[in-house]
Parts: sequence; C-alpha cells; structure tokens
Amino acid sequence: MAKKQELKISEARVLIFLDTANKAYKYKVEMSSKLSMDYGYLSKILNDMQQKEWIKRHRSLSMNKVFYELTKTGQNMLIKAMEVVNNE
Repeated sequence: MAKKQELKISEARVLIFLDTANKAYKYKVEMSSKLSMDYGYLSKILNDMQQKEWIKRHRSLSMNKVFYELTKTGQNMLIKAMEVVNNE
C-alpha cells in the first residue's frame, strides 16, 4: 500500500499561489487558470484544505466572488509546500 502524503503537490501549489498572488487573483476561476488545474479538481482541493483549516474563504460583496486566503496553519505549511514543489 502506498504511503499517504501529508501534503499533495496540488495542495502545495495552491498554498504557494495563495501566499504569493495578488489578492485580486485569489478566486477559483483565476486560480484554475494560473495553476493550469481543472476547475472541479481545484474545488475539491480547496474544500479539503478548508476542512484542514489551511485556508479560509470570504465573499466579496462588491464583486460577488469567493476569495481564499491562508490561515496561520496554512502559513505554517509553506515551508513543507516549498519542499514538495522543489522535489517534484
């Protein structure tokens, strides 16, 4: 049986994107495009990460979009995310 990874490559890429991207780009459609990731798969990853409390979401009333940002736990995962992406 394969060893379950603590942090998947796709999760690492999302964490790094949320840490470095301009706030205006931190919504699903833009993230899907910038990360070249299927929208449905990205939605699943974001939901999983939200359950792990790595990210939180908030709705922009003026733009009617849901934006994502890192929590403290997510920020603490950034070093591991860098390692995972660099070892890819």
